[in-house]
Amino acid sequence: MEINNTSPKRGEIEITVIGTGGGYGESLIIHDGTGQWIIVDSCVSPDGDKNLPLEYLNHLGVNLSNSVKLIVCTHWHDDHIKGLADIYHECSSAEIAFSQAHDQWKFLYFVSLDALKLKDQSSESSTYEFNTILGILITRGKSYRRAQSDQLLHLVRLDGKSITLFALSPSSSTLDKFDEEISQLIADSESRESKIVIEKPNEKSVALLFDFGIYNAIFGADLEVGHHSDSGWFNILDNLKCINRETKSIYFKIPHHGSKNGFHARIWEELLSENPVATLTPWNRNNGLPTDEMINVYKRLSKNLYITSTKANFGKPKKRSHRLEKLIRDFDIDISEVKYSHGIIRYRLDIVNKGTCFNVEISGAAMHLQDPN
Repeated sequence: MEINNTSPKRGEIEITVIGTGGGYGESLIIHDGTGQWIIVDSCVSPDGDKNLPLEYLNHLGVNLSNSVKLIVCTHWHDDHIKGLADIYHECSSAEIAFSQAHDQWKFLYFVSLDALKLKDQSSESSTYEFNTILGILITRGKSYRRAQSDQLLHLVRLDGKSITLFALSPSSSTLDKFDEEISQLIADSESRESKIVIEKPNEKSVALLFDFGIYNAIFGADLEVGHHSDSGWFNILDNLKCINRETKSIYFKIPHHGSKNGFHARIWEELLSENPVATLTPWNRNNGLPTDEMINVYKRLSKNLYITSTKANFGKPKKRSHRLEKLIRDFDIDISEVKYSHGIIRYRLDIVNKGTCFNVEISGAAMHLQDPN
């Protein structure tokens, strides 16, 4: 890991995005300026050996059991949840928050029912992670936090000023529909041998607003724009009370891997400052995200655009030349190619002493996306 191991100082905000480098898995880590930490989602190295957010915080010397105060699971997709149970186990004083249906009993019954269909940990990681987390909650005698629009999830004070983390989504309307969906899934479950499939989990994704005084940051998770004013980004733009429209965000975690369905010009015009620090994590399935078209769109919107890895890091390892293969055979060298390198984008801002003077560091496969001109 190339990024230095200096911990942020008091009054210094940190926002760190980690992507696996294989384009399948991400996590976001926040330091709130007071010595407390928040972890949003989880990912593991492609070989499964390392929990990347835990590795990063251990690298800084963070006391996981005391200093991590909140864990947020944005939604049930495996690329956001794998390894989350290990994080919750290690961060014993942390609360955990995620979106759920309004009917809590029905939601918990649904999760337990899904767990019965679990065949093995690796193939059904979202079910495994959630079921393990609920087991830890029961053992500790704790309850989870419900994340939904306008919900305050974290509050500290620094020099008399409030630093907060609000959930921007999902909307109440979306959760009502989730109630209906769960009722139908429960009714169908007895005749279904396979794992229960949640429809359109991105709609239930938890976008976040991190407000640190006169500045703030927005983390888009996988939330899509949607088609109705009471859901997705339209609900955030039109209905939310926690957003101060006079304060534009200086940092934006671009939603849904830069996909077109997570983009709307109004987000950039109404919520973000000029040239915000904008970060992307890619997706390596099907044709991959973000597309070249959307990368160019984001380049036009910000000179401070970063990505944890590019498509060049995906796919099969490059074929060795005949000359290199002969050299390996002649010297009897045992070589295994490292397929993926995870990427880290770290943003720090001293909100007490330096105002708007921020610092961005990158490591591994991460890069600054900027035209040569």
